[in-house]
Amino acid sequence: MAFAETVQNRRILQGILPFKVTLAENVYAGDPLGISSNTWVLSAHASAEQPIAIAGAKGVVGDRITAFLMASVECTHTAGNTPTDGGKVAVHDSGYYIVAASAKPDVGFVTSVASDSLTSVVCLCPIAPQLTTART
Repeated sequence: MAFAETVQNRRILQGILPFKVTLAENVYAGDPLGISSNTWVLSAHASAEQPIAIAGAKGVVGDRITAFLMASVECTHTAGNTPTDGGKVAVHDSGYYIVAASAKPDVGFVTSVASDSLTSVVCLCPIAPQLTTART
């Protein structure tokens, strides 16, 4: 089935390579973060800010939060939007996570789906596509 989050109700299960960021936009835990004009903002597929890190906590403009270069995140979805184990994950224009598509860079993959099909765990490393894409 097509994976699509229905709410931004995420829980960070484990974060790797933590660092502190000061937010220029409001974010939720697990949101993809990018840099715009030297400030940390929500990164979405349609935005110029490519995803680099994962927000470790909910925060508002001016807050200093922990971000991670890689994280294991629990996501919420409906049974009709249940992902497939091992399926690739991308960022939707809204900042939600969805099943990867050819026009969107992969930012991670699904590591497990709960037996009730209402939550799943994804391993996210949004900087990886940036490291493998040649910039001209």
